[in-house]
Amino acid sequence: MVIRAIICLLLLAVGATGSSLAADVLHTELLHPSFATLQVEIDGHPERMPVLTGEAGENLVIKFDELGDSRRNLRFSLQHCTADWKPTPGLLPSEFASGWNEGEVPQGEFSRATMTHYVHYELRVPGDGVAPLLPGNYILTVYEEGSTPETPLLRARFGVTDHEISLSATYSGKTDIDYLASHQQLEITADIQNARIQNPYTDILLVIDQNSRPDTERRIQTPASVNGTRAIYRHGADLIFPAGNEYRRIETVSTEFHGMGIESTGHDYEGYHAVVRTDEPRSEAGYSYDETQYGRFTIREYNSDRSDIDADYVETHFTLAMPRLQGAEVYVEGDLSGRRLDESSRMVYDDESQAYRWSAFLKQGAYNYQYVALPGTNTLTVEGNYHQTRNRYNIRVYYRRPGERFDRLAGILTLEP
Repeated sequence: MVIRAIICLLLLAVGATGSSLAADVLHTELLHPSFATLQVEIDGHPERMPVLTGEAGENLVIKFDELGDSRRNLRFSLQHCTADWKPTPGLLPSEFASGWNEGEVPQGEFSRATMTHYVHYELRVPGDGVAPLLPGNYILTVYEEGSTPETPLLRARFGVTDHEISLSATYSGKTDIDYLASHQQLEITADIQNARIQNPYTDILLVIDQNSRPDTERRIQTPASVNGTRAIYRHGADLIFPAGNEYRRIETVSTEFHGMGIESTGHDYEGYHAVVRTDEPRSEAGYSYDETQYGRFTIREYNSDRSDIDADYVETHFTLAMPRLQGAEVYVEGDLSGRRLDESSRMVYDDESQAYRWSAFLKQGAYNYQYVALPGTNTLTVEGNYHQTRNRYNIRVYYRRPGERFDRLAGILTLEP
């Protein structure tokens, strides 16, 4: 089972490293085929953006597994990054991180009574000895002891904010291009009273994404207007998003019974399988409310109080029944596929069954996903766009103080219904 799992994960890693994204932009990603289930979150608050806010006792927790029976001695290091996730030039490690800018990943725990054996690792920042010193974007790199960060096993993005800029925002289905139809439009105000900004029209960078999807990211350099200490962003094309649809949901919390959205389960000598009920397009079905995790997943084994080490891995099979799209490919989007729309998440069309198919080796839990068709059609073709959709918009604001050499993450806001 481990051999088959590593082959599946190798395809994911090849897709990640072979994407068309710029090579010097650092991403949250698994970079070794035996590593899986990477989670980056604020400890105790998985729903929040992975941004440290200075609260007492606050930690970023990074969790991941390595398939197999052996522990590794792992280390990690931090890298301060620009607002567009490139290494910040000219900063010494001692300027942005405490200590020697590297630490040991705590010893991993072996899985318990699972068909697929793995080692589960968790590390905390700043709890495990290395603390970021400056506000901004950071990449944490995990590598094997005796190696260097230049040969990484995985990377994780997170941020540190100093709250110099206060954000407020609203969104509505009443947009500049349609009215209660297929889009949502934001209006954002940044209070810059406490920031050292010389020209609000050029010195502030606003970054917005929908449901933590990198492909939806918008970067706005100029506000529509400035009223005293308030920079106001309204009536701009970059503030209008296709509304999309609620994420689909499945649960593989048990290997003994069928969870939500699962048609059948089983196992062979290699491990467990789960077949997801066949999906169909929703672009003509109309909106239907559902409570989702905005594309995230939660690891859970229904009969355990330690799901991180008791949950097994399940080869999970997805099917989307529809005619083949001409000039487009269909991808499975969500944290389950690393939010990457590339070969690792591309579905394969089966002419005999007239359906798209995709499989992933997933740890037991509750998963959100949706289907995205590219190029050009995005979620519209398969999922539809409905203004009622409950989306989560993550907003970050950056600037540089006069004379500074780094981009300061000066404020954050998560906007949701």
